[in-house]
Amino acid sequence: MLRASKINKKMSAYEQIKGAYDYNSTPIAPPGTKSIIHLKPSQRGTWAQHGRKGYYIGPAMKHYRA
Repeated sequence: MLRASKINKKMSAYEQIKGAYDYNSTPIAPPGTKSIIHLKPSQRGTWAQHGRKGYYIGPAMKHYRA
């Protein structure tokens, strides 16, 4: 993301190819951060917890705030 574009030195190579990166829609956290993974109702029992422990491994670029 930080590498400069060869076409326009004022923007990054990522921005040149894919457009401006929106940090509000795809937040970035350090890999390995503990998190809670949401389970859909079809994946859990009636009185089960709504999530389970997991780890953040990277952003989901094609999903909004995932």
